[in-house]
Amino acid sequence: MYNEMKKYLIAGTTALVFGGCIAASSQAAFLTWDPTTNNVEVGETFNVNIFVGGLQATEDLAGLDIDALFDNSILDFLGYTLYDGLGDIASGDAEDWSDGDDGYGTVNLTEVSYLFDLSSQQDAFMLATLSFIATDIGASPLSFGDVDLSDANGDPIAYWGNVPGTVDITSTAPVPEPATMLMFGTGLIGLAGLRRSRKEQR
Repeated sequence: MYNEMKKYLIAGTTALVFGGCIAASSQAAFLTWDPTTNNVEVGETFNVNIFVGGLQATEDLAGLDIDALFDNSILDFLGYTLYDGLGDIASGDAEDWSDGDDGYGTVNLTEVSYLFDLSSQQDAFMLATLSFIATDIGASPLSFGDVDLSDANGDPIAYWGNVPGTVDITSTAPVPEPATMLMFGTGLIGLAGLRRSRKEQR
C-alpha cells in the first residue's frame, strides 16, 4: 500500500513538473536584438538594442543578469546604456551592477530595481543599447550567453532561450570616397606629366 502511494506521488509530481516546464516554455520571457543584421565598414561605430518581451501580467522584471557575446577580433566594445524599465538609475530607483566588457568578447549587464511597485511595467520594453566599433574585416555573431531574470521577490522569471538570439554583423573594408579617388588620380596624372616633361628636356 505504501509503495503504491509512493508510485502515485512520484508520478503526480513528475507530471506537475513536466506540465510546468511546458507551460513555462510556451509562456516565458525572451530577449531580442534590434537590428538583427548589421553591415558596417572597418572603423565604423554602431549600436544594437536589447529588448525583453513575453513578460506575463503577474511578472514584473526587477532584476537582470545578461551576458552578450561577440567576436573581439572583429569588434571592440565601446559602452552600454541601461534604460528605465526597471526604474531610473539616476534617481536611485534602480542600480547598475554591470561588469561591462571582460576583454574576451563578453559584455555583462546587471541591474537591480529598488521599486516596490512595478505594476505599470510593460510586457515588452527596451532594456539596453550596446555600442561597438568594427576593427577588422569579417563576420561576428552577437548572441546571448548566461541570462538570469527575476521578479521583485527575487524569484526567477522563466526565460525562453535565445529567440532570435543572434545578430549577424559583417564588417568590410572602407570604400574610398570619390574625392580621395579624384585626388589620387590627379596626383598620378601630375606625376606622368612631370616624367614626360623631363624626358622632353633631355
